[in-house]
Amino acid sequence: MNAVQPIANYQAKAALLDSMIENVKMLNDNLLQQSSILTQANYNQAEIANGGVFTTEIPQVNSQFINEVSLQYEQQGITAIESYYPSLMVLANQCPYQGGSAVYRARYFVSLMNDSVEYNDDLNCLMAGIWRVSNTSTKKDLKMNVNPNPTIENFKLSFNSPISDECIITIISNTGQIVWESKLIIDGTEVALNTASLVSGIYQIKLIGKKIGLFNERITVIK
Repeated sequence: MNAVQPIANYQAKAALLDSMIENVKMLNDNLLQQSSILTQANYNQAEIANGGVFTTEIPQVNSQFINEVSLQYEQQGITAIESYYPSLMVLANQCPYQGGSAVYRARYFVSLMNDSVEYNDDLNCLMAGIWRVSNTSTKKDLKMNVNPNPTIENFKLSFNSPISDECIITIISNTGQIVWESKLIIDGTEVALNTASLVSGIYQIKLIGKKIGLFNERITVIK
């Protein structure tokens, strides 16, 4: 006949186990507290570093401001940046070619508070004195379009009539840097391209063909 055997020194072992559990809880609480302190210290260092940047160029000034907004948002949430809304609207309505990537970041924060705002970059850039020649083709009836636009990765350059030409396609960032360039033979009405290597932003697409001349278009990449 089986019988339940009593555990020797049960009370002492139970007390030891309870003590170990309490020690683990205290250790976990200490680690959480240290992690919180470290995170706050990192935010404080970021604020000090951002505040110590002295800039005169518009993109750098915008970046300094939007970094401050971003830090406040990450620390305290949407209510912490509501007072920035008027300034964010001013920045969001800048020409991205003039204001830099901070313009898109401002539009993100504006959308958190008002998702119905629309932006007219053609007008914004024109008011800033930034314009582009869209078509100096030798074939005046020939038009080039970019689809889809905005794009996440893949897009096509499409023509309203077939072409057969050797072309150089250049993609230029809003700071004027050539980020991609290739020589292609286009035979038909479209050519497929890929922006996997590009970060979010507005880019100029310049196509020069030996026969068809120069085309300029703009594409927005969203990642």
